[in-house]
Amino acid sequence: MAIACGIAMGLGWANPYWACIAVAMVSLPTVGESLNKSAQRLGGTLVGGMFGLLILGLFPQDRWVFIACLSLYMGLCANRMTVSRFTYFWFISGYIAVLLATTVGTSPQHEFNTAVLRILETSLGIIVYALVSVFLWPQHSAHDLKLLLKTLLGVQTKILKHYFSLKLRGDATNYAEPGYGLEALLVGQLKRRLDAAELEQLEIQEVRGWWRQLASQFQALMEAMEVWRESFPALRQLNLEELLPTLPAIREALELRFEQLRDIVDGVPTNQEPVAVELAVDNERLRTLSHFQRAAVLNTHAALEQIESISRSMVESLLAIMNPRRKMSFPPTNPAPIITRQSDPDSFAAVVRAMSAVWLASVVLIYVDPPGHSMFLVFVVVHVLLGIMIPQMNWVIFLFANITGVILAGILYIFVMSNISGYIELFLLLFLLTSIICYVFYDQRLVMLKLGGLVPFVLLTNLQNNQTYDFGVFSNNATSMLMGILCATVIFYIPFSPRPEKMFLRVTARYFRQARQFMSLFDTSPKRSNRYDRMLSALSAMQSSVGKVGGWANSVDYQAFPANPAEKSAAIVQSLNTITYRFMMLADARNRSQPLWEHFSKDIRAWRGAIEELLQSLARDPLQESIASGRQSSLETELIRLESRIEDAFQTLSGALEDEGCINAYHLLGGLKGVYEALAVHAALSADFKWERWRESSF
Repeated sequence: MAIACGIAMGLGWANPYWACIAVAMVSLPTVGESLNKSAQRLGGTLVGGMFGLLILGLFPQDRWVFIACLSLYMGLCANRMTVSRFTYFWFISGYIAVLLATTVGTSPQHEFNTAVLRILETSLGIIVYALVSVFLWPQHSAHDLKLLLKTLLGVQTKILKHYFSLKLRGDATNYAEPGYGLEALLVGQLKRRLDAAELEQLEIQEVRGWWRQLASQFQALMEAMEVWRESFPALRQLNLEELLPTLPAIREALELRFEQLRDIVDGVPTNQEPVAVELAVDNERLRTLSHFQRAAVLNTHAALEQIESISRSMVESLLAIMNPRRKMSFPPTNPAPIITRQSDPDSFAAVVRAMSAVWLASVVLIYVDPPGHSMFLVFVVVHVLLGIMIPQMNWVIFLFANITGVILAGILYIFVMSNISGYIELFLLLFLLTSIICYVFYDQRLVMLKLGGLVPFVLLTNLQNNQTYDFGVFSNNATSMLMGILCATVIFYIPFSPRPEKMFLRVTARYFRQARQFMSLFDTSPKRSNRYDRMLSALSAMQSSVGKVGGWANSVDYQAFPANPAEKSAAIVQSLNTITYRFMMLADARNRSQPLWEHFSKDIRAWRGAIEELLQSLARDPLQESIASGRQSSLETELIRLESRIEDAFQTLSGALEDEGCINAYHLLGGLKGVYEALAVHAALSADFKWERWRESSF
């Protein structure tokens, strides 16, 4: 920051603090992450700057059309922030657009020069930070990527061993694996680290297709193991080793394969190609089971085969990454993401909030003329965009951090900067201040506190070559900044409350509406296969909603709700994860060939109707004390009735057990039963939670 400011001052550029802001905003732990964010910041500056100049040139005297165009662009940026991978790009694009569009200048040439200068100083800050990161304190993502791979492989190996030990020793009580949350976190980090490492090293860029395929395989393996775990309750009374005689052998093969994966990551030379391992089924013993028990065994068989196939592909990917000269077919250059980000009500709310921020701040600016003048509009809009980028941001803590930053900046502005006589002293001040704040708030979870300490100082002191000091201007801008944060906080209550407990309720209800959409696409005619892609889209939306529910659950202030400890919220989130994986099993079964569909069509419609009825009640009130307490016995009775109906239907069915159609029918009916059971369990969990306080109106 000190170097960037010094170069800008040395070149005689106005507003050298713009370069300082660029450094503060792109500083991340590794070079690759910083370069990735820098590229997005520079691109956002270019696009936002061009739009700001465009509307300023088209509507310089027509204020209402000007405000309408600006609000529409802020709405576009807000929407893209909720669905695009390049969230920071759209944040910066909106920020620069509103900053340049509201700059009061004397001529079009002045506005153009301001935009060019902003781009130049942003580029300067980015280049300086990149050079310092590379040559002075290099921290490369490639090393973190390798460490992350080893950690993720270790966690998945532990989970796999845990699941095998549960089934081989017949444990019927504890199916949960505490490492699942860490596994999901590491899978997400792998993707982000990969994006950064591609910018750092040509070696990673050359085999990026294999890397991205490997990241998708880790995600697929995590989901396959969780799908396998979901079949455990139905297997609690069965001896799986008798039904799947080669189960110990495949367990040993998978453990050896994970050891091979860790050896490849460690650089141990190996030319051993992965060999497929077949999991046999004892059909004679399988015939002695009930039809739903057969479905559970066959679901386990399918899940283990998928785990074996994915792990074998992971070995191939890692061998190609570590030895690119191997003659192996190249993977798709752009593998499809497992979960795609889609527009949802949160996207609509983001658009409403961004556009409301422009109109509210503009009206206040026109008719009230608040402190800071046009900067008040900038502060309101940029903080609303910041809240959209970080949905779980605690506005109280953020406001407190900025108040502290303003006080610190005021002390330095009055008692220190007025005594500075040259750049060397300013350099030392910037260096010490930046170093202390970045050291104290190094953890990425404290990034808002870090920015709350740095940004107020850089903005409010208004570093210039010919520095002047005016406490009136300082206090005016500080008041404008804090008022902007307060207005942004109020705007975030449009169109609904952003409080974590309220969002928890809202997104949970949305989850069950998405599940209803999935079931509505679960057509009773197997010929209408064009609905399968839409089913996958609904399933992807459900997965996204579960992630949001977990994020909001972590943000709830449980001290304010002592009757509802965090463990109970975690159980609700885990229940939603279970329901999601049961729907994944159902989607997989629905995609299989079902020649016996007509034989079971009435029974399938009965299951579908029972599931849709339960989903409708949960979507209307996702917490469902009434369902859990008043209808739990009826749910169990309905489950027994449906199971009996399916068993009777199978008794009339002729055909060999090995027939593919019969096996696929087991998968389908087992999937329907699994979804219904998971929904019933969720209703029971909700009955144990005190939700009245969470529904109360509060600010």
